[in-house]
Amino acid sequence: RSAYTNKMNEVKPHRAWAERTLLRAEVFGVAREDVGFVELLAAGIPADR
Repeated sequence: RSAYTNKMNEVKPHRAWAERTLLRAEVFGVAREDVGFVELLAAGIPADR
């Protein structure tokens, strides 16, 4: 165990980071690899515009 408690190789900080990352992915969503930024923006525009 290192003297520094803010390192990512420590269990607690890494777990907290991983949980925040998973929560952000759930909230914001994760795009497929073949979907680009333009497609994401276009998907948010109503079709009748």
